[in-house]
Amino acid sequence: MTSDGLLAAAVAKLTDAVAAAETAVAARDDDVGGVAAESAELRAALDDLRREHAGLKSVAADVTRRLDGAIGQVEAILSGRK
Repeated sequence: MTSDGLLAAAVAKLTDAVAAAETAVAARDDDVGGVAAESAELRAALDDLRREHAGLKSVAADVTRRLDGAIGQVEAILSGRK
């Protein structure tokens, strides 16, 4: 192979390598963008779950208070009948 042929082959390999690198970078950027979007969705879901948890804790505390009151009333009624 002549030096011109070797140079042309080297340039072709270099061109292919650059194209492959650009494709890899574009794919990585797509992956990073997808991960960022998924991360944002997960953060939003976590925030929703935290709000729901706080609401459920409040409801549970209210139910506990009401049950304690009802139990106290039943105990008062039972102790008055004895």
